[in-house]
Amino acid sequence: MASIRAFHTYTGKGYKTTTTTMLDKLFGHGMHHFVIHLGMAEQVHFRSGQSTSAVVSQSISDLKSFLSVWKASKLKSKDMWISVPWLHNTFATYDNANDFYPDFKDFILKAKQAVIDELGQTFWDENVQGFNFRTEMIYPIDTRISSSKPTSNEVVLLMNNVAAYVRSSAVDNKQLMWCPYMGYGTYASNITYNMGVVANRTNIFNVICIQPAYYYHYDNNCPTKNITAVYNSAKFNVVEDINGVEIAGGRSSSATALIGVNMECDNYATDPSREEYDIFQQYLDVYVDLVHEVPFTVYGNTLDNFSSNDELIQMVDDFLTS
Repeated sequence: MASIRAFHTYTGKGYKTTTTTMLDKLFGHGMHHFVIHLGMAEQVHFRSGQSTSAVVSQSISDLKSFLSVWKASKLKSKDMWISVPWLHNTFATYDNANDFYPDFKDFILKAKQAVIDELGQTFWDENVQGFNFRTEMIYPIDTRISSSKPTSNEVVLLMNNVAAYVRSSAVDNKQLMWCPYMGYGTYASNITYNMGVVANRTNIFNVICIQPAYYYHYDNNCPTKNITAVYNSAKFNVVEDINGVEIAGGRSSSATALIGVNMECDNYATDPSREEYDIFQQYLDVYVDLVHEVPFTVYGNTLDNFSSNDELIQMVDDFLTS
């Protein structure tokens, strides 16, 4: 799993229609795994009081449309991770997060069948590595979860149940990925701590690629030290905070996640007049010696934007193949 070089690919409702031209632009540029996110999160999500069947239906429709394009593209033999729907951050939703577990199961089984129908059993068996848990933090963020009983938190309980299902024979023993971010804002330390508890003290995830969050939130009370904390967490395979302290007493013997890096970028990363340009250059400089040691995922904004920026594609290619 340390060989993962993945790109977050957003498709479906709320996004421009995915084309083979967009996908083909990513071919041969150091990215061998693709994390497929279905529908814009603000438009397609599980939320208390709203229809869940409509979310599953929309997500599967988006997946089927994407798979038909994927099949015709140069990426057709690359590896894939499929994101489950986003969990909305309303109190009523995350306070009862595990109530949505049957809906996640429904989506996962239908996603499996959609892949088999469109791309065949062999692609499902060999190229679909697993699923990605799209919700990027543990709610609520104003409190810290228990390090001795993390599943007393509803979101973590849901994660745990989804993980067990993904690894079950019903889903052919697939894996579960998560790409959370280091904390920023008022509750920065809680966000980081809760993520660290899940990474260091549970067997929920197979792969966790952590976002520094600095690229998008450098002006929103985001610690610069997040960049180093992500580096150390990935290098030593144990999540630490910005002070270098291993969260919740460090990694337990039962922890399963391989820790990696999720780098954020967009068109500003190629504009020297922007602060984001310098931040992305810092990412490249800091993380380069981990490229062949830990999993990497790249968030490059929307597929249509990333695929049309040849300079950014080449920067990512040069980094991932360095």
